[in-house]
Amino acid sequence: MIRIVCIGLLSAIFLNACVHDPVLPPQPIKKWEYLFLAHSRHNNQNLQRVDSLVEKIPFERFDALLLGGDLTANSSREDSTMQYLDGIFDLSSPHTLLAQGNHDVDNISRLAAYTQKASFYTHHQNDITFVVLDTQLDTCSIRDAQLEMLQNIADTLTESDQLVIIHHKLLWMPDHPELRPQIGQVSNAGFCPYEFCLFENNFWQDVHPLLSQVQARGKQVILIGGDLGFQAKYFEYITPEGIYLLGSGLNQGDADNEVLIFTKDSETKALSWERVLLEGWLGSG
Repeated sequence: MIRIVCIGLLSAIFLNACVHDPVLPPQPIKKWEYLFLAHSRHNNQNLQRVDSLVEKIPFERFDALLLGGDLTANSSREDSTMQYLDGIFDLSSPHTLLAQGNHDVDNISRLAAYTQKASFYTHHQNDITFVVLDTQLDTCSIRDAQLEMLQNIADTLTESDQLVIIHHKLLWMPDHPELRPQIGQVSNAGFCPYEFCLFENNFWQDVHPLLSQVQARGKQVILIGGDLGFQAKYFEYITPEGIYLLGSGLNQGDADNEVLIFTKDSETKALSWERVLLEGWLGSG
């Protein structure tokens, strides 16, 4: 009897020695995707619709939707238009970020009722700090509460890997010696006295120094403007500090319309982007 017990104990020890923790398959690297599109409006001022290909975009695929403004010709003038836009973009979602353009602000109260957001604000997601600016205020200048918001970010941003700023007008072009001569080939808006125009402003004087502080701490700063499409579909400029100034916009019906798809890698923390032709991606109509 004693011998049998000893054999049982030895067998148990041997079996335990041969059992290993199960080898789990490597987990896929998580990637988050964010879509930027702007100036989606139909060129027929009486037709409150977006470009037909925009209606076909699989927005549910993306972790956030970044809108650069000018959704339709008069986005907020009629409740029916806002209902139509809400059905496409899910405007009240915390993951839909709209930088309103001049074609969106006929009725600011109606617009806010659908977006459930202020005209400028911050949003934090996947270790990215997103900022929405309102370039319709103060003739493109960033002042008062908007400037205070950026000052607070410059003073306190520590956890995020990137700072991504979404806006409509290309406010960094007018007062820059290299960019100002390119306005006519890039921006939908030129210099004029109306609300849709570009104006000299305080970007390089007051905003750029704050963003440079963030960039100097190793946080990639990217600005994306949406008032493009007529002259150019994409624009890119890198400042000496490494800040990216991007622009992207559509012109309804053009075969070369494109959007930007940003991808963040959960392992490397890097944020990259690619230009995607709508016709190639979605088909021609």
